[in-house]
Amino acid sequence: MVQVVFLFDTEDYTSPVSDDAILRLAELLRSEGIRGSFNIVGELARMLKERGREDIVAALRHHEVNYHTYRHSWHPTIAEYSDDAVWERPYERYLDEESEGSAIVRHVFGVGELPAYVPPGNNISAQSLHAAAKLGMPVVAGSLFKETGGKAVWYCNALNLECNEYLDDLLLRDGIEEANRRMPKWRTWDRLILCCHPNMIPYEKFWDAVNMKGGNRVPWGEWKLAERRPDEAVERFYGDLLTLIRALKASGEFEFVTCREIWEAHDGASDRHLGRDALIGLLNGLDGSFFYGEDGGVSYSLADLFQAAVFYLNGGVGTYRAAHPIGPIHEPVGTNGRLKIDAAVLRQAAAALADAEIIPHRIPLGESSGGGSEGPVIGPGDFLRAAAQVLSGAASAAIEPGPQLPDTSDFYRFDDFRLAGTWIYADDFKDEWVTRRLRWQSWTIRGA
Repeated sequence: MVQVVFLFDTEDYTSPVSDDAILRLAELLRSEGIRGSFNIVGELARMLKERGREDIVAALRHHEVNYHTYRHSWHPTIAEYSDDAVWERPYERYLDEESEGSAIVRHVFGVGELPAYVPPGNNISAQSLHAAAKLGMPVVAGSLFKETGGKAVWYCNALNLECNEYLDDLLLRDGIEEANRRMPKWRTWDRLILCCHPNMIPYEKFWDAVNMKGGNRVPWGEWKLAERRPDEAVERFYGDLLTLIRALKASGEFEFVTCREIWEAHDGASDRHLGRDALIGLLNGLDGSFFYGEDGGVSYSLADLFQAAVFYLNGGVGTYRAAHPIGPIHEPVGTNGRLKIDAAVLRQAAAALADAEIIPHRIPLGESSGGGSEGPVIGPGDFLRAAAQVLSGAASAAIEPGPQLPDTSDFYRFDDFRLAGTWIYADDFKDEWVTRRLRWQSWTIRGA
């Protein structure tokens, strides 16, 4: 069975007309016995309360409520303020602001948890993804991974799901005929996430494109509204949506789920343990593919392997229990020549990393032979290759220059990915750090 999620980016806090679309979608799905996943912006939750829309709040109690940031596109956006050489500042700012925003959503809708975090557009950063997981939102829907065929991907300690189809385009632009044409392809996927922006049903353009494209174009609260769609186009959308839902139900090949149910099916909260021998086997396999590995049907990211190697090099007893590592936050730089590392020196370096949550981009090895304060410096990839030899019993490790970042070319082309110049970012957004840090977090990728 192909899992189907109806995912609604419920975001427009500028127009009561968009509110009505939320209500109609919630009631339509409920009438068909389907629980949708509504991703609520904190400011919208506040406005629904202020506008007295208890009907919408009550309607969404029958569905899953998730989180879609505090103020969505108001500048500086998450990616914009994350463009900072100092990792901690954006990380703490996200925790501070989004703790407040998510608390508003939980309070207004009376829910104790928000299973999923949905970034607005491609407004993401490494700090925000890690911090969202820390705030108790273990699923990221609408992540940067594309053309997955509905497969989930672990990245930045969250279960990432692709929004496979956008109903805004599929039904509003192309109609039910195009949806029917794509049905055979959907049947081959693991899951189908159908995303929709309720505000795009009554309006021709996005609310934030009108008010915030390139910068805050209006004072807060003095919102401009986009042109309305013709009533016949709106009614055709709802009719096509109902037809699509019934076609999916009638096929017998699709089941309707929520983000939380996907999380539970992946056993996301379960512990992962990695024994010493299994680690050595995975480390030795990195010569063939410098990427995540699997043992006994359980996946381990390069960051997991790094922390497990540190654990065992420090004489760890029992089996390593996987934690929540953060990938390198600066460009990893490895050795530029052949290097011999004494086992004791590598263990000394591991001792300095025993409590490190962030995978280091450079690792000093003792004192230099010339009497300086620092000896050779290796990268995290070099460390893994050396650890494979030392944990196997070698008195020293011989390493050659090798990769410091995973090879994701057959998985996801980070090299083609860049945030600046896309979406509605401010005109002065330079993207000096954000895109690169997302690439470096490929150390946290593992299969789901």
